[in-house]
Amino acid sequence: MSRSKCKSMRSTLKYSMVALPLILGVNCARAETLTAGVALDTMSSVEFSSYIQGIVEGLAQARYEKDGRNTDGMRCIYDWFYESGDTSLRDVIGGFEKFASHSPGAVMSGLINRECPS
Repeated sequence: MSRSKCKSMRSTLKYSMVALPLILGVNCARAETLTAGVALDTMSSVEFSSYIQGIVEGLAQARYEKDGRNTDGMRCIYDWFYESGDTSLRDVIGGFEKFASHSPGAVMSGLINRECPS
């Protein structure tokens, strides 16, 4: 590749990296820390559900590893969240409302530890 062509590509890349946040409407000055309250207030029900399921999956996997690959704790977490119907969702929303300034992971960890003590 010629030197001028390479320089042109670098220049284009540099300017696109500057312009991309502007094009996407990213406003870093208004960024918020994602707390439980922010998650409740800003996420759609589909986003919230997916986000919570991701936390559940991560905590279940961490529990599995912590328990020496014994599945009992992991199964308890899955049963509480996926098999209890609306009960676990009400618990999650209530926990997020009560501890709105805490991280979503911390709130979920507390709820899970209450239901499935290690």
